[in-house]
Amino acid sequence: MHTLRVLIALGPLAVSFLRDHRRWIWWGAGLNRDAAFHDQRARRLLTRVVRLGPSFVKIAQVFASRADLVPEPYLGALASLVDQVPALPFETIEGVVREEYGRGVDDLFESFERTPIAAASLAQVHRARLGGETVAVKVMRPGVERRVAADIVAARRILTWLDRWWGHPHIKRELTALAAFETRVREEMDFRQEAEYAIAIKANFASNDRVRIPAIHTHMTRRRVLVMEFVEGTRVDRLDATKVDVKHVVQTLVELYVQMELIDGLFHADPHPGNVMLAPDGRIVLVDFGAVVR
Repeated sequence: MHTLRVLIALGPLAVSFLRDHRRWIWWGAGLNRDAAFHDQRARRLLTRVVRLGPSFVKIAQVFASRADLVPEPYLGALASLVDQVPALPFETIEGVVREEYGRGVDDLFESFERTPIAAASLAQVHRARLGGETVAVKVMRPGVERRVAADIVAARRILTWLDRWWGHPHIKRELTALAAFETRVREEMDFRQEAEYAIAIKANFASNDRVRIPAIHTHMTRRRVLVMEFVEGTRVDRLDATKVDVKHVVQTLVELYVQMELIDGLFHADPHPGNVMLAPDGRIVLVDFGAVVR
């Protein structure tokens, strides 16, 4: 039933996009679409991706960083999925915290903001105070493991059907990519693994004063809750080019990825704009180490 739901949700949109180029899918001139139509369709796409679940949100996030492939207004709509997925009620989030620690947030933290500062496909982040320090508390959405498993099954069925019907090499590559995604997303759903990656990468950049990696509060690490240092910063896609040294920012980003990939052999594999910031002191800040590759 979930596979059918995916087809029903995305099928009409797929047909609509095809008709931009061929009125009758296989023949005819493309339909003329004005700006208002594209804005409305971008909103429909965003709504349906969010309703389909975390796996589809994460896939959409990949396209949100590909301005070379995705035009506006679709790029802007998908970009909102990086950290602006509809948030869960605080009571739901506190329920996850209570299950992991056996206590509520007011017993664990000096203060805990009820409104999240970011909400993504697998988790949402709240600001809190712990031991006199401002921290970021990342809490996994309840039931996300089951939803992701269902999404992957649905995607595999659809791609397998397309492969049999169409037999195009691109479909086979997508099936391979789906298998890799399945492995990677399972790691992302265990914050203990993410904590280990963050600690390792922070150690690798200990002597680099141009890069900042948030410290992890290891004693508070659980499978579905991660507590880390809160670091102020501006997303790289929201920087004012007249107020920052863009060349320096780009050079630092290139150098840190060269180090991670070619020297350390451990790199941050999800560098979308929501995970890369510029701190007030000019340092590059990396956050979210759920997707890390050796």
